[in-house]
Amino acid sequence: MSQFIHEIKHHMDHIQSDIAYLLVELEGEKEALKRAYILKDNFSSFNDYTSYFNDVVSQNLIRDIKPINMRHAIKKFIDTMKLDAEKANVELVEPYFSKDWLYTKPMHPSEWSSVLFNFYTNSKKAIQRAKSDGKIFIECGEENDMIYVEFSDNGDGIDAGKEEQIFDEFYTTTNVDNFEMLDQNTEILGTGLGLKITKDIIKGYRGNIFVTSAKNDYSTCLRVEVGKATDKELDEYGL
Repeated sequence: MSQFIHEIKHHMDHIQSDIAYLLVELEGEKEALKRAYILKDNFSSFNDYTSYFNDVVSQNLIRDIKPINMRHAIKKFIDTMKLDAEKANVELVEPYFSKDWLYTKPMHPSEWSSVLFNFYTNSKKAIQRAKSDGKIFIECGEENDMIYVEFSDNGDGIDAGKEEQIFDEFYTTTNVDNFEMLDQNTEILGTGLGLKITKDIIKGYRGNIFVTSAKNDYSTCLRVEVGKATDKELDEYGL
C-alpha cells in the first residue's frame, strides 16, 4: 500500500501540470473549460486524500494498539481536512469535547482515521447534493463507560427507513442510472463500502454505530460508541 501511494504521488506533479495546460488552452471553450475545472477540483481533493492516507499508512507500520486520545485524533483529522473542506465550501465547526481525558480502549491508531474519513466523505457528498453552505460538527464525550463520537452535517439527510440500511455493503446514495447521467455528474461517486468498513471496525471492538437524532441546524448525525480505557490500561500504556 505504501509503495502504491508513493507511485501515485510521483505522477501527481505531472498531472497537475497537464491540468494547468488544459485550462489555458481551453479558454473560450465554455463546456470543455467547465469540465476541466471540475477535473481540477476533483484532482485537488484526490491530492488531499492521498496525503491523508499516506499518514494513515505510516501509522499502519506501527502494529501495536493503544488507548486512543480522541481529543488529539479529532483535532488532527480536522487540521488535515481543513483545506479540502474550504475548497468544497464546507465549514468544519470547532469540535466539542465534554472533558479533557477521553481515551478509548486500546485500538489501532489508523482505525479512527478511517472512521472519521468515511464520515467526512459521506457528509461532503450529502452537502453537495443539498447545495447548501455546508457545516460539519463533531462532538465527543463519555457516557456509561463508553466514549462516543457524534458526526453531524447539514446535507440532504437520510431517507426515513434507511437509517440501518446505510451501513449495508454496497449501499450508496451516489449511484447514477446511465452513462449520460455519469457524464453530467460532478461529484466522485460512492462505492457503498465506506460505512460498512466503519461498522466492521467499531463492531470489532464490541462498540455501537447508528444514526441518531440530529441537533440544532443539522440534518444528519451518526454516532459511534466504543469502550473507554480502564485505569489499568492507561497505567499499562503510561498514559
